[in-house]
Amino acid sequence: MTSRPLATVLAGLALLVTGCAGPSVSAPSTAGYPVTKIVDGDTVHVRRNGEDVKVRLLRINTTERGKFGYSQGQRQLAKLIGNRPVTLEFEDERRDRYGRELAYLIADGKNLNIEMVRSGWTKFYVKYGTGKYAKAFRRAENEAKSARRGLWSQ
Repeated sequence: MTSRPLATVLAGLALLVTGCAGPSVSAPSTAGYPVTKIVDGDTVHVRRNGEDVKVRLLRINTTERGKFGYSQGQRQLAKLIGNRPVTLEFEDERRDRYGRELAYLIADGKNLNIEMVRSGWTKFYVKYGTGKYAKAFRRAENEAKSARRGLWSQ
């Protein structure tokens, strides 16, 4: 057997194996998860393995209902997500006291948590630590402040 037919057979086997394997419960989806609901500017629901999962975005804390910035933050997050699926990236702490998963939302390679700070509709929230993207969050917050975006527009 020459190397070309062997490579073809191996490629075919790889397709067969990946095509037949069901999704792993613990493995993140490379295609991402659809966002089924945007609760507010820092909480969403995603559909994962047939289940509705509530996700709290790490390192941000948008304005609460009834206060300046609430609806704007919610709309900004909706705009950032669009119709794109998201992947979830975790730190050490996986759930908050309400049972929500704590994660960074990633869409098309962009960290949407950082983009929310850059938009100005949330500050970099450090009450529970700064996390692995602290420098990027600080740059985004400084950019929003300098440009007087969102919460800094008044």
